[in-house]
Amino acid sequence: MSGSVLKHNKDAGIGEDCFNDETTSPEKVVYQAVTIGDHTVDNLALGWNIQAQVILRELEHLQRLVDTLSARIRQTGTSRQMGLNADADAPSAKLPGIAHDRLVAHLSKGVQAAKNDLITAWREH
Repeated sequence: MSGSVLKHNKDAGIGEDCFNDETTSPEKVVYQAVTIGDHTVDNLALGWNIQAQVILRELEHLQRLVDTLSARIRQTGTSRQMGLNADADAPSAKLPGIAHDRLVAHLSKGVQAAKNDLITAWREH
C-alpha cells in the first residue's frame, strides 16, 4: 500500500515531481530560491517540507478524532434513540462491540497508512 494514498490523490499537491499528469490550467507557479541572511533555501523543497508537516499534523488530528469518536460511541452506546420520531419505550440502538472495534481499527489503519505513505515520500524527496 506504500504511496497509494498520495499517488492516487492528485489534490494533495505535494510538489510538481510527484505526479506526471499534464495539467491544462493556464496558471503556473514560479519557484525560486528564498534567501534568509546568508542562507538560501530551495523554495520547492521548503514548500514540500511545509506541506508534509501540515499534512502529518492533520493526520494526527484525524487520529484523535477517531479516538474521540470511539470513546463517544462506547459512552452513548446504551443511550436511547434520539430525534423527533424516537419512541420512549424503544430499545437502545447500540453498535455491537465487534462492529465498533472493526470500525475503529479500519479508520486507524487508514490514518496510519496515510502517515506511512507521507513519511516514506518525505524521506525519498
